[in-house]
Order: sequence, then structure tokens, then C-alpha cells
Amino acid sequence: MFDINGKFFGFLEETADLVLLNVLFLICCIPVITIGASKTALYDMTRRMAAKREGYLVRGFFRSFSQNFKASTVIWLGYAVCMTVAAADIYAGFLWRKGALSGVLVFVFAAGGIGASMTFFYALALQGSFENSIKNTVKNGFLLAAGHLPATMVILTVEAAPVIFAVFFTHRLSYIILFFAVIGFALQGFVNGVIFNRLFDKISFHQPGGGHERIS
Repeated sequence: MFDINGKFFGFLEETADLVLLNVLFLICCIPVITIGASKTALYDMTRRMAAKREGYLVRGFFRSFSQNFKASTVIWLGYAVCMTVAAADIYAGFLWRKGALSGVLVFVFAAGGIGASMTFFYALALQGSFENSIKNTVKNGFLLAAGHLPATMVILTVEAAPVIFAVFFTHRLSYIILFFAVIGFALQGFVNGVIFNRLFDKISFHQPGGGHERIS
């Protein structure tokens, strides 16, 4: 059990790595505009951890962050605009409350927000793994999300965990904040990284518009 190369110490090492990644992720999210690049770097490193090929954690994180900064920021800003519009329209629909039409509008914009979220998380994971144009990365993200709905629902649920916990465990809000401040976001990335690895391994992107695997 206490063999230095055994499962116990391996678990402790992975936990320490996740805590370190969580800190790096939060620090790089502080300017807000960098959230997309930070999320891409987090996905990149947690996918490598899940595949047992992470290498140097800090160096790898910042390399992925800088390498994907421009594209990930464009994807993030596009997603932020979509979600802002969807949230505003949903709020307006609830205020309006004029028969069935307002209900239809709320449903349409809620579905649009979910679709944007599905595409966003896949696109950032793809951005950290494959060389491609932003347009094709977003398109492939949407196609992957729509084509693997059970996995997509799991990914969205994992990403929505902070909100879900905050809503259902309001009396434990301080513990929830502490958990995500220490390890929660990196743990999300690791769980979804396992799913992304399985999906990406099954699909060949070496085709026109598909992109090529990033070498690093």
C-alpha cells in the first residue's frame, strides 16, 4: 500500500497535480477575457493526465495557454455574447408573460444557450488538441456534441456542478466555494478529459476541414 510506486502515492501525486492545476486555472481566469485560454489549457493538461502523459505540469499549462490564447479567446468571447443574449431574452420572456409566445421564446433561447454551451466546451477541448481554423474547430465541436448526446449531457452536468451544488446545497455554500477554490475546477476538467479522450481516439480528424493532431 505504501510502496512509493504504488496506487496510494500515485493517488496523492495526482491529487496534488489537480490542486496545482486548479490554482493555475483560477489565476489565469482573473482577467476574465482569458477564461477561454485558461479553460483550454486546463482541458489540455487534464486530458494528458487522464492518458498518463502530462509531462511538466506548469510548463505544459502555460505553453498551451499561450499557444491557444488567440483562438480560445475568440471562442470564449463568441460564447459569452451568445449566452448574454440568450439570458437577456429568457429574462425578458419571463417578464413579458404574454401567453404561449413568451413560453416559446424562452424555450428557443434556452435551447440556444444549451447548444452554445455544448459547442463551447467541445471546441475548447479540440482547440488544445488539434491544429485547425477557429471556424472548423467550432463546427467540429458542434458536430461532436450533437453526435454524442449522452456524453455531452454528462459533460454539461459536470461543468454545471458549481451552479447545481449552489442551488441544492445553499446552506453549505462556503464549503462548495472552498472545494472549487482548491480542486473543483481541475477535477471537472479531469472527469471531462477522460470523456474527451475516448471520443477523440475514435474519430479521425485527418480530413479536409478536420484538422491535425497537435504535436507537443
